[in-house]
Amino acid sequence: MNDATPEPRRCKVCGDPIRRHNKYGICADQTKPACRQAREQLRESTSPPQEKSCEVCGRPIRSDNETGICQRPDSPECRSARQSRNRKNPLGKARFCEVCGRRLRRDNAVGVCSGRGSDACSKERDRRRRSGSPARPDGWTPPPYMEADSVFGRLTVLEDVKRSQDPAHCRCECGTEKWIGRAVDLTIGDIRSCGCLRRDLMTTHGLHQHPLYATWNGIMGRTMNPDDVRYPNYGGRGIKISERWLDLRIFIEDIEQEIGPRPEGVTEAGWPLYTLDRIDVDGHYESGNVRWGTWTEQAINRRKIPKLTQERDALVAQVETLAAQLQALTEQMQMPRKPKMPIPAEEPLF
Repeated sequence: MNDATPEPRRCKVCGDPIRRHNKYGICADQTKPACRQAREQLRESTSPPQEKSCEVCGRPIRSDNETGICQRPDSPECRSARQSRNRKNPLGKARFCEVCGRRLRRDNAVGVCSGRGSDACSKERDRRRRSGSPARPDGWTPPPYMEADSVFGRLTVLEDVKRSQDPAHCRCECGTEKWIGRAVDLTIGDIRSCGCLRRDLMTTHGLHQHPLYATWNGIMGRTMNPDDVRYPNYGGRGIKISERWLDLRIFIEDIEQEIGPRPEGVTEAGWPLYTLDRIDVDGHYESGNVRWGTWTEQAINRRKIPKLTQERDALVAQVETLAAQLQALTEQMQMPRKPKMPIPAEEPLF
């Protein structure tokens, strides 16, 4: 098996390969009494499933909610988390090969990958086909291109869409329902709202004179604008701003509630003495990772500081070693030397 391919799951009792989504970890082979008995005991001891709740706000959700996040429009935290999760997997729950773990097409009825899998996948796929398992069960219908309740930007799909070129009936977060001419325009990101997103971005917010506007504008530039000279050190290496803080009003409210307004004081050059600093230099601009810091504190909290500290410690250790060697040589040179033995005079031969 390829080194990059994960090892298949195996039965805890007999060690034979089992399906990837086997929740008991024990094979279901009825010809093995030990496995069957262990599986029955584990099934009896398993507690009944509990009611599902939202992972963000903790409120009850429907049992068929696969994202684990509620659909409440009045909770911006839930909406942001749901949109982020749907962007990673916009077409619903992914399926994976039961042998190597590679991602499968949604119409794969065998459960094992084909074409890019390992030798174990090929053998298992051939075994299943020889055993008579149909490639497509009776009554099989192709899955929809887009499922209902899928979220793309501010739009939520209301009905299943069969093909990528079919129209999609959506509802925007502002409450407006709209038909999208081609469903593929949603998946590629060409359409993200009913038009309210553009209006919101073009609407003057009236906060240009606020003390935090320049801070927010600088963060937006160095994290999202590739033409900014500071972008390579921020957005270019993965530093982002929280989606919640894309709204200037929410950014100002969160900053003032969490760390308070900017402390007073200016430098000799007239710049503010305190500026917004990230606590984790490799973290994002988000809640819990920002503080007001002086220019000196920010200079210390840099990526180069840990490396320089390691180099300094290595040099200090090397100096200490050389000093110990020098001290040993000095002590050795200061030790009194033993007097030389006199050479006896040679006696005449005759």
